[in-house]
Amino acid sequence: MPITGKVVSPICPKCGRPMVKRRGRYGEFWGCSGFPSCRGIVNVGDEDKHTGAPERLKFKFAPSTYQEQIIKFALEGTGHGVVRANAGCAKTTTNMMVGNQLGHFLGVAFNKHIQTEWAEKQSWADIVTTHSFGYRTIRKAFPNIRIKIDDKKIWNLMKPMVDAQPLEDEDKRALRHIVKKIVDLSRATLSTDFAWLCDRYGIDTNGDAELAYMISKYVLEQDKQMVAVIDFGDMLWLPHVLDLEPPKYPFILADEAQDFNQAQTELILRALEPGGRIIAVGDENQSLYGFRGADVDSIPNMIERLDATTMPLPICYRCGKEIVKLAQTFVPEIQAAPNAIDGEVVYQTEEQALREVQEGDMILCRTNAPLVRPIYQLIRQGVKATIRGRDIGKGLVVFIEKFEPKSISLSDCLSKMSQYGDREVAKLVAAEKNSQAQTMADKVETIWALSEGVETVEELKSKTESIFSDGRSEVVGSTVHRAKGLEADNVVILHPELMPHPMAKKAWEIQQEMNCIYVAITRAKKRLVYAAAGG
Repeated sequence: MPITGKVVSPICPKCGRPMVKRRGRYGEFWGCSGFPSCRGIVNVGDEDKHTGAPERLKFKFAPSTYQEQIIKFALEGTGHGVVRANAGCAKTTTNMMVGNQLGHFLGVAFNKHIQTEWAEKQSWADIVTTHSFGYRTIRKAFPNIRIKIDDKKIWNLMKPMVDAQPLEDEDKRALRHIVKKIVDLSRATLSTDFAWLCDRYGIDTNGDAELAYMISKYVLEQDKQMVAVIDFGDMLWLPHVLDLEPPKYPFILADEAQDFNQAQTELILRALEPGGRIIAVGDENQSLYGFRGADVDSIPNMIERLDATTMPLPICYRCGKEIVKLAQTFVPEIQAAPNAIDGEVVYQTEEQALREVQEGDMILCRTNAPLVRPIYQLIRQGVKATIRGRDIGKGLVVFIEKFEPKSISLSDCLSKMSQYGDREVAKLVAAEKNSQAQTMADKVETIWALSEGVETVEELKSKTESIFSDGRSEVVGSTVHRAKGLEADNVVILHPELMPHPMAKKAWEIQQEMNCIYVAITRAKKRLVYAAAGG
């Protein structure tokens, strides 16, 4: 659009900032003046198409009173805020409503799916996952290094030291897994107190803690020096341990903050400009991932650290009234939406419940083993049914192979596996490593369930890989942990007596188990079925 012989700079279509002319490999272009935090681009010659602010997202409904309070705080308030949300309360939508009123901001999404959806709807913002933001921070700090992502990095770093130990092959394999767990949890929690980590997360050091600690310390030292190769743990840890400066933002909106570990929290807070503000949204009653390094007190810790204003978001738009009423026995603050359907909570035998399962339904259980038989029953009936967790299937196959020397029969393999499992569970329970004991027991029970109707170890491995999937299915079976973020009209809970899990003993473990029950209940939109074995 020529004005007195000059071209007026366009407005960035992503964030609304003015743009400046730059020169790149392929010639001139308009780049956002907020680069690198915003990477909006307009081609030379297209200036007249970008003269105003980006079009804002239009919502089909007006914000609730609670959402209005949060929006008003973002626009007119001071300091930081924490939104104490409940299940099904439109947390991501609320973030988008706030984002509609802001200029350029950083949005932190829980996973890639939410990040993609959010980024498409609010293109003027930088919407990231914590891992992608950490990766960006590392690349910004080392622009001249071509960084490779390798999920085997920690295994490769420990290999020379582990191989040099005078141990049997089985003990070396165990040591490698122990060190990997310690290193991963150390990076997530930003703690190098290995004894505390092993106690807190139930890591069995196989009788040689000092050796495991020594190798873990060595691996961490090597890890931080090797920035040309990183894994997903490094994306969150390296910015902290190397004191890297991430891109800075005046405003940050963080989703699902209850699942942040310490490394994620530190990374996001480093991204605030001086005087910048953050609003973190989360439901501490849906915190489930303490066993893998998430800070189970992330929300209260954030409130205290930031001296944050707290705001409620209690209205559940997902569940029927009867389902919300049941959820209130665990979280009294949750409210049904004014126009919610009645919904229903039904108590049936497992046999009854499975007879009525239809396409689109979800079957939940605290552990994997009880899901195997009903999912295969549905498959035999011609229903496309799977258990959520492709990586779980791969892990089970690796575990089977641990007991599979050449020419071994299926019965011998299962017998060796059971003896090993019984020994490990007994040791872990005696050491009060309850989370680890739960995992081991479920692993063995799941493989036994999968062995029904198969004749060889190869057949068992094939069956295991085929039933665990993250693809689309007519009926999805899932542990409660894997179902977080999902919903279905009709949800069946198998073996409700497993929640809370009988092996949970420590206070934080029991609280996580109560959260499991709440999460399971609030996956159902219309009908929730408690299916007990035998009645």
